[in-house]
Amino acid sequence: MKTTFNRIDKNSFNDLTDIIYDLTKIIQFIQFTEKISVKLYTKTDEDEIYSTIIEEFNKSKKHSATILLLKDNRSKLGIAGTSEKLRKFKPLEKVTGTKIEGFKIPLKKSKIFGQVINEGKTLHFKVTDFIRELFPRPLATLILKTKGYEKKIGIATPLTKHGKIIGTLTITSPFLVEHFIPLVKNLARHISIALELADERNKLKKTVERLRNNEEEFKKMLKNTVFSQKNKS
Repeated sequence: MKTTFNRIDKNSFNDLTDIIYDLTKIIQFIQFTEKISVKLYTKTDEDEIYSTIIEEFNKSKKHSATILLLKDNRSKLGIAGTSEKLRKFKPLEKVTGTKIEGFKIPLKKSKIFGQVINEGKTLHFKVTDFIRELFPRPLATLILKTKGYEKKIGIATPLTKHGKIIGTLTITSPFLVEHFIPLVKNLARHISIALELADERNKLKKTVERLRNNEEEFKKMLKNTVFSQKNKS
């Protein structure tokens, strides 16, 4: 009886430790993404927003972020920014003959990203499954062995602007449990709002500039008219 009781106690303790560990990671991620969200609202254009996200994830060293945007008539996803260390992809670039910056994911080949873009789903997936979708088995095996992606988990969620899906936000990490899904979706919402606000600011800026130009033209026209009237007098 005593042995059984101790075994149960030990199992319960291990479960509790796992829960506390997960909660700690979730709280840290909430704080991290809140900090990023605040910074995003100070940015005035799309490139600044994307680069801010990548810079912050580079600093964290716990998670990686990749922003993919739709290209080629919405048939492929291209890399707009990633916090993954690009030097890790050098062997892959040699094998495929494609620079990682110019690499595009055909939605027809990727069931994972096809669902994110076409159905608006947020997916929790193994990075190994994604690699195997894109590359022939021998090459996929080589990539997985040399890059250490076997343990990495990803969450991919749609990025929208003015209600239209424009790409995806993908976060990867070895300990990215499903409980992180709402947090990644929330960060994506903040990115979308920041993109829309940046658009509005730019439209307002252009309108103000146009009005100023019109005002200057009106002043010149008025001045010329007054001068002409004086000459006639």
